[in-house]
Amino acid sequence: MRSDVFSRWGTHDKEIHNKEALEAAKRLQKEVIPKFAEKLYEQLDGKNNNSENLSMSGWDGEGGASQLIQWLHKDGINVRYLGKVYRLLSKIHLKRMTTPLAETTAMETDEPVVIPVTTSVSLRLVLTEMVARVAKVKLRQLLREEMKKSTNGTASASGAAYRNVITNYFNTTFFRGHLSEEEHQFFWEVEMLGKLFSKFEVSTLPLVLQQPQQHSSDDDEDDDNNHNKHNMKLWDVVDLRTLYLRLQLTMGLKFDKRQAMLNFDLIEEQKKSRELSQAQQHPQQQQPQQLPYVPSGVKVLTLRDLKRFEPTVKSMRYVAMYEGFALLKRADELYEIAEAKTKEATLKKTEKAYWKAATKFQECYASMPLEPNGLMNWG
Repeated sequence: MRSDVFSRWGTHDKEIHNKEALEAAKRLQKEVIPKFAEKLYEQLDGKNNNSENLSMSGWDGEGGASQLIQWLHKDGINVRYLGKVYRLLSKIHLKRMTTPLAETTAMETDEPVVIPVTTSVSLRLVLTEMVARVAKVKLRQLLREEMKKSTNGTASASGAAYRNVITNYFNTTFFRGHLSEEEHQFFWEVEMLGKLFSKFEVSTLPLVLQQPQQHSSDDDEDDDNNHNKHNMKLWDVVDLRTLYLRLQLTMGLKFDKRQAMLNFDLIEEQKKSRELSQAQQHPQQQQPQQLPYVPSGVKVLTLRDLKRFEPTVKSMRYVAMYEGFALLKRADELYEIAEAKTKEATLKKTEKAYWKAATKFQECYASMPLEPNGLMNWG
């Protein structure tokens, strides 16, 4: 949809264009996004997947999250609708995971069937990507504030100052940093959740799915399943390794992974202990003492761990196509040279260039399936 509808820039035939925009928006909300959610769920959580061994492997950093964004754009869906996608996925997952017998038992005992979001790869992937987007916005805000300090002459404009901001933010987010345990939990369960609601325009994001529900509604914005009776926290649901890699990718950063991965091993063990403690708790018992999010053995990152820090440029969809044209031209030039000299080394370079060009056209087709150049030059 054009960005100038319902504005003074779009006065020409505005009745026609505004009506078309309303119809397109309605179709997006009622048809396109629900179909996308169904398709995503089948892709990641379908009946052929082993629900007993759900894993985010293959869906981390440059893999799953990037693929998710490509799929969104391919279907004409903006990233700001991830909140709606998440809520639709939660309904699909609840329906698929709830058996008739469990529903009957729940009705007889007046106890809801509880299904953690962690039992769904698609839900965790979407939620983790949303948290990554919120974290990226916050980190960029902190870097801009540091830049203003240097502009006002209150701090040097050296790269060390920015590197310090980045390292501190990663430590605060993932490894508690200078925060107390209470402050770290507040950071995740109040500040982070609030920013998720604001950025993705949702009233709630269910972390625990329950059936039967307290009320039924076709409007996903009114359907609040986010009950804290079962003590599921945002920290427990988000895939921290994926978030760690995704935040680096979107910010043009690269940390040494060794210490971070050791930290995440300790945190995952702590998460399992928390889940076990909650599972063994009897409903009539008092709330047990909560284990800290970050165990004592975790070590914070240092400035030396930040190996790369460079600006990123938001890639437009046509960039991949034109990169493909450039690589294709280079491959044709190498082919002519190889044909004249018949050198094996040049032939290998030619083949490599063609493969690179094909990859770019494949990327173009994934984001713009109606662009003929992507499909015609892919092969």
